[in-house]
Amino acid sequence: MRVRLLITVILLITFSFTISGCSRKSSFIEIPIQFGKNKSVPPATLNLYLQYGFTPPYMDEIVKEIEKRTSSSLNIRLKINFINMFDYDETIQKLLYSRDKIDAYVYSVTRLNRIIRKNELGLHMDITSLFPRYAPEIYDRLTREELAEAEYEGKLYAVPSKKNVVERMYVLVREDIMKKYGLDEIRTLEDYEAYLEKAAKEGLSCAIMPTDFIINAYLESRGCVEYGNCGLYYNRHDPEIRLTPMEELDEYLAAVEIARRWAQKGYIEPVYKSNAAYSVDNSFNSAMAQFDTISSVMVNSSLPVRYYALYPDAYTSKTSDVRNEAMFFSSASMVVPKALMLLNWIGSSQENYDLVMYGLKGKDYIIEKGKVKMLPNNSQWYYSIISHTGMDRLIECVDMNRPVGQQPANFWKTYNTELNRMCIENPLAGFRYAETDENLFALLRERKSRLAELNQSILADDYMAKFEEFKTRQKQAGINNTVNQLDIRIKEWLDRKQ
Repeated sequence: MRVRLLITVILLITFSFTISGCSRKSSFIEIPIQFGKNKSVPPATLNLYLQYGFTPPYMDEIVKEIEKRTSSSLNIRLKINFINMFDYDETIQKLLYSRDKIDAYVYSVTRLNRIIRKNELGLHMDITSLFPRYAPEIYDRLTREELAEAEYEGKLYAVPSKKNVVERMYVLVREDIMKKYGLDEIRTLEDYEAYLEKAAKEGLSCAIMPTDFIINAYLESRGCVEYGNCGLYYNRHDPEIRLTPMEELDEYLAAVEIARRWAQKGYIEPVYKSNAAYSVDNSFNSAMAQFDTISSVMVNSSLPVRYYALYPDAYTSKTSDVRNEAMFFSSASMVVPKALMLLNWIGSSQENYDLVMYGLKGKDYIIEKGKVKMLPNNSQWYYSIISHTGMDRLIECVDMNRPVGQQPANFWKTYNTELNRMCIENPLAGFRYAETDENLFALLRERKSRLAELNQSILADDYMAKFEEFKTRQKQAGINNTVNQLDIRIKEWLDRKQ
C-alpha cells in the first residue's frame, strides 16, 4: 500500500476497521446486526495497521469521537498502528504469523497474488458470507466485477476500496546521483535503467518496486490498457475497444523482459520478494509508483530526491478497476462481524462519514452551501475531491497553496497538475457484465486465478516455460471465444451509451 496523505489514511479507516481477538480461527462473538439495540455488547479492541510514516495530528480526537458515538452498539477501542512504507511488509508478515496483535491491515488488493504464491490464504479470513451480512451498505455498492478483484477460487479475502486511480507511473530518484553522472531527466524506462546502472555503481540498495509497475508503465506507453485485471488489453486508440489476451501481445513479453533484466542485474528488488526493512536513508536508491505514493515519500524524505513522470507525453487514464487499497482480515480475529458492522456504520449516514472523512464539525470543518470547507485551524492534509463511497462532497481548502506540515509550497497545485497530466477518462468505466452473464464471469474469474499464479514466477528461471503452458491452457479453455463474447457485450454497451 502506499504512503498517504492523512485524508487517505482516514479514508482507509472507512474501509479498514477490524477487531482484536485471540488466536483461534472463526470463533466469532455473535452480535445483533442492528445498531443501538444491544446495551450489553462486550468490549473489544481494534488492531488496525496502516501504511503511513507517522501518527497524524488530531487522530486521537477523531478516534475518541467514533468510540463515543458507537459505544452502545459496538463498545470498541480503536488502536491504529502507523508503519512506514519500507517496514510495512515485514511488520505485517511477522504479525500475521504470530497470530496476535493484528486483526486487519490495509494493502493493495494485488497483495492477494503474493498471498496465493506464499500459501498464506490460511492466515487470512474468508469473508464471503460475513461481508454482505454485517456490512450490507458497503457490500451493495460494489459490483460483482469489483468484488472479484479480492477473490480467489470463489472466496472473498478482502474488502476492496472503490476509487478511481490514475495509471501513470512515476520514479523518485536521488538528485545527487543524477547530477554526478550528468543525467538530465528520466522520461522512459530506458532513461531509468541508465540511472539504475549508475546507482548500482554507488553501492546503493536495490530500487523498490513491484514487477507489475514496470510492466504497466511499458504497456501504457504503447497504448495498451488492461481491463478487469485479468490480462485482457485494448488499444487506447481503438474506438471499438476490442480486447486481446496479454499472451498474444508482443509488448507484454517485451515488458516482462525489462523486469527480468533489471532483477538479474541486481537493480531492483520487488516488494513482494523483499524481507528487508527499508528506509529513506543514505542507501536509498529510488522507487517506482503512482504519483500519490511518490509525492508522499518525497515530502517525508531528508534526501535530495526528485520525481519524474514516465512517458509524460503519452496519454494515461483513470480506471474504475479496484486496484488500490483493500482491507484484509487476520484469520485469528474472533470478532470480524463487529468490525464489519463498524464499517457499515461509517457508510450508513452522511454524518458518520463526515466525522471519519473530515473530522469534528465546527472545529475541523463547516458546511457552506452544501460543500465542506476546512477551517484554518485544521492541520490535516486533504484531497480536493472525495468520490470513494458514493457520498461525494467537494472539499474547498482554505488555501490550496498553503504549506501544511512537511508539505512544500504549491504542493496541491503540483499534485493536481500531475494527476491530470495527459489524463483521459476510462472508456469502460461503468461497464458491467457479471450480473447478466454468470458463465462469462466464471470463466474470467478462473483466468484471473491462473494469471495470479503465473505472475508470481515472472523472475523465475522457468518463467517462459510456464508462460507457454499458460498460453496453451488458455487456448484449450477457449479464451478466444471468451474474448469474443466480452467484445460483443462491450459493443452493445457502447452503442447504448451513444
